[in-house]
Amino acid sequence: MNEWLKKQLKSGAKAILTVAILNQLLYPPFAAKRLSEWVAADMPEKIDVPAVEYSEDNINWGAQEYLTYAHSLVWKHHNEKEHNCNHLSDATFDTYYRLIFLQSREELEDKVRYASLPLEKPKGHMWLEIYDEEEKRWIPFETRNKTPPLLLEEVKKYVQSDKEYRKDIVSVGKAEFFTLPGKVFEREIFYPTFHPFFYPGGLLRVMWKEYRGDFEIKE
Repeated sequence: MNEWLKKQLKSGAKAILTVAILNQLLYPPFAAKRLSEWVAADMPEKIDVPAVEYSEDNINWGAQEYLTYAHSLVWKHHNEKEHNCNHLSDATFDTYYRLIFLQSREELEDKVRYASLPLEKPKGHMWLEIYDEEEKRWIPFETRNKTPPLLLEEVKKYVQSDKEYRKDIVSVGKAEFFTLPGKVFEREIFYPTFHPFFYPGGLLRVMWKEYRGDFEIKE
């Protein structure tokens, strides 16, 4: 009887350990997939920048100027009561790409990417990052920080004063999910960093939170 009990306990412990490991391993791709689905979806609550706002003038800007101008257009059309960080980041990202393609500046395609925590209430957050050629690293571009309406001739001067302010990501830690920028990778597919594999409770916890409505992302 003792041997049988030991065998059952050993089998039970192995099964629990296997489920626990799978629970942790499956969470990061699940959360990354949910983020990717959200930014790719066409939803009515997303911010729409009218086509009339896009200048066809020949503009000799770098990525920082295009991104700042894109954000100024988005901020002009957003509704503070309806739109959160994910809406602002998504619309700014899309507007940036529309601007650079309109200007035939495809070489700037790999300079901007999404960064995110899981969009979990109350501590989830999404923002953008831009590659700084001088510092040779990715720096945050906080989309919740206001950019006023800008004329084309005001953009370069504004960027100089805005750069440090824009890096200030409010009350969040390091990004746990990124998109891979550029011409080779699909720019709206999120990939996890190492950290989400240690998310407390793993996949089961996040599915329970989704069931309760504790995530910002809605299908």
